[in-house]
Amino acid sequence: MLRTSHIVAALLAIYTSVYAVTATSDGLDATHLAASALLAALLVAITVSDVATMRIPDVFTLAVFALGVAVAASRGWEALMWALLAAAIGFLSLLAVGQLYRGLRGRSGLGFGDVKLFGAAGLWVGVEGLASVLLAGCVSALIALAVARLAGRQVGSATPFPFGPFLSFGFWTTWCTGPFI
Repeated sequence: MLRTSHIVAALLAIYTSVYAVTATSDGLDATHLAASALLAALLVAITVSDVATMRIPDVFTLAVFALGVAVAASRGWEALMWALLAAAIGFLSLLAVGQLYRGLRGRSGLGFGDVKLFGAAGLWVGVEGLASVLLAGCVSALIALAVARLAGRQVGSATPFPFGPFLSFGFWTTWCTGPFI
C-alpha cells in the first residue's frame, strides 16, 4: 500500500536529486543550498496537502514567501525590490486568469492557494521565470489528466483537480534550471 510518507520521500528524493545536479555546477554557497532544501520540503508539503485536501495551507505558502524574501534580500535591496515586483505580477496575473475563468464559466477553476503560490514563486524565479513555472505546471497537469483518462478515470471540465502539485513542479524545475522559455 502506498502511503503519504512514501510519496513525501519519493518527491523529496526527486526534488533534491534534480537540484543536486544543477547546483553542483553552479558552485552555490551553503546558505543558498539550505534555503533551496527548505523550499523543496515546503513544495512537497504543499503537494501532499493539496492532493489530500484540495487546499494549500497558508502556513506553507507564507513560509515559501518569507524564505523567498530572505533569499532575495541576501542579494541586496534592488534584488529584493525586483523580487517583490515579480511576486506581485505572479499573484495578480493568476488572480486575473482565475477571475476571467469564473466570469466565463460561472464557477471557480483556480484556487486562491494556487494564486498565492504563483506569487510566491515570483520571489524565487523573477518575472522572467514565471512563464516557465506556469508552462511546466500546465503541461505536467495535462499529462497527468491524460494518464488518468487513459487509465479509465472519468475526467471532465468540472472534475476537481489539485493544481498545486503541478505548479510546485514547475516552480521547482524553474528554480533549479532557470527560465526555459
